[in-house]
Amino acid sequence: MSQPRECSSDDSLSSNTDLGSEPSVDSISDDVRPPENRPTVRNRANVLLLGETGVGKSTFVNGFINYLRFNSLPSTQEELDNIQWAVPMKFSITDKNYKSVGVRVGPQDVNEQNGNVGGSSTQDPKVHVFDARGIEVHLIDTPGIGDTRGYECDRRNFDQIIEFIKDYELHGICMLLKPNNARLNVFFRFCIEELLVHLPVSAKKNIVFCFTNARSTFYRPGDTLEPLKKLLIDRKIGLGLNKDTMYCFDNEAMRFLAARVNGVVFSKGDTRSFRESWERASKELERLINHLKLIPPQSGADIKRLDEIRQTIIGLAVPMADAMQIIQRNIELQKRHGKDLRKLTGEEDDLRSRLKIEVIKYSMKEYDQPRTVCVSCSSQVEVNGIRSVQFDRACHDPCYLKTVMPMVVGHPDLRNCAAMNGTEMCTVCSHSWTEHMHTMHKAYPEKVVEDNPEVEASLANAADRKKVIDDEIKKAKKQSDEYNREYRRIIEISARFAQYVRRNALLEFNSSLGEYLKVQIKKLEDLGSNATDSEKKSLEGYRKSLNQYEQEVRVFEAAVSGGTASVPTAEEADRLIKELENLPLMGESFRRNIEANRRMVSHYEQHLRGSNTPSSRKARRRHR
Repeated sequence: MSQPRECSSDDSLSSNTDLGSEPSVDSISDDVRPPENRPTVRNRANVLLLGETGVGKSTFVNGFINYLRFNSLPSTQEELDNIQWAVPMKFSITDKNYKSVGVRVGPQDVNEQNGNVGGSSTQDPKVHVFDARGIEVHLIDTPGIGDTRGYECDRRNFDQIIEFIKDYELHGICMLLKPNNARLNVFFRFCIEELLVHLPVSAKKNIVFCFTNARSTFYRPGDTLEPLKKLLIDRKIGLGLNKDTMYCFDNEAMRFLAARVNGVVFSKGDTRSFRESWERASKELERLINHLKLIPPQSGADIKRLDEIRQTIIGLAVPMADAMQIIQRNIELQKRHGKDLRKLTGEEDDLRSRLKIEVIKYSMKEYDQPRTVCVSCSSQVEVNGIRSVQFDRACHDPCYLKTVMPMVVGHPDLRNCAAMNGTEMCTVCSHSWTEHMHTMHKAYPEKVVEDNPEVEASLANAADRKKVIDDEIKKAKKQSDEYNREYRRIIEISARFAQYVRRNALLEFNSSLGEYLKVQIKKLEDLGSNATDSEKKSLEGYRKSLNQYEQEVRVFEAAVSGGTASVPTAEEADRLIKELENLPLMGESFRRNIEANRRMVSHYEQHLRGSNTPSSRKARRRHR
């Protein structure tokens, strides 16, 4: 007779429960390494479960809890009464007379919809807490991915998951897979790729793959292994597939027990078969627990911080490219102004107006709601030699895809914009989703004549007007030097940003300054002999910026590899962002962009919470 181990379940555990301060316990007995080389063993394991709808996650949760409560398959009525059904299960089975019998176990919860065929059974993340052979397990159950109710439901489910885990320290991130899928699309896209985009590299050690229904593949990964391996290699995730990261289960014994609880009778032969399945699953789960209790947890705070900084950094790629174009043009204007000043004698009647200088600044127009625009349909605006790209035509307005980062051309989630209508091409402009981006504002160059009151006062009181001219020549040279310093610093910071995202995120997409510059260069090169002199100058400027950016990235990468520099930490990345905002000449431009992008994210969140969003297309004009 099997005796149940003591167990508690708390489905209502608050997500802000303190999950730190976990005293270590003795190492597992089969670890032959010397004590000083063994990882610290912990007495708590916080485990996140992720899986495609229909993978058997609810059954897995019930199995996870009960395999560790009983020494063997429960058989007596007392043992059956002591089974914990943390998650409700509902299915049909035929008895020995081939009569259909409805099976239902577990609490009926508004958080579960086990009668919805094809829909995710679990509706919100929830936590089950129980003892697993000396380890207190906090099992985070989540809605299934690939819900038949559509992408928006998946999106809400995934947003809930990400928001929920930010308050946890995760020892294990278990991705549930069926073992015999030769093609894995929905789950990979929504569960693997989108999760990895939000996870730091340090979370790689916490990821494991659990294969359900594994009896059909002889308790091996089966056909799923190759596409899984290919995805990890193609996306350069660097996550090894081995016995420590793969676990095979078949939870048919839990369905067997659910049927028995509902009065279904099985033969002795069937019972022996399910007993063997139970023992296999129990041993495999114990192997998984022994692995997870050795792994240092992944900080939920780090996940949240990476997400925030990464979003800001990626949103700065376009403003950085624009800033470098403005700086290059303003340096030319300063040099020309200095050259013109040297020709003056001080006797000119219009000296006051000739001492004034034209500079290029940016104005900003903000829209009330985020929208999807096509970069290939953009118009060109030229101000004083600056070629500015304008996105006056919206392909989808408004568009509230929360996961699309602002000002990122070709963000993967743009495939889910209504303008694409489930295809690779936009139904409005006929261009690919890779040529679109999200924005809620537009910035454009504007010529400004700067009037310095101090110059007016100097001219009014100066006995030597030529000295005033000489002072202005020095100021023009100083201003040009300052623009050059800011130009170099912007490139240095952008290279460090690239390293931060590349080294800290498990998965990234092309969203750096370098990628944006390449897009602009390609568009100008395609003009060929039809390019205007201004466009040729812009092409030369973009090429110069890209060359210096790539050189800075190489130098910094070599310094990191050689040990003379380090990849920026989250705190250092924050300081670099603040440094951009405080640049004397271009800082206001960066501040405006960062504020606009934050307002855009706020609009997303308000929309998802069901807040009323403004419907007018009025725009507010801001200067920066």
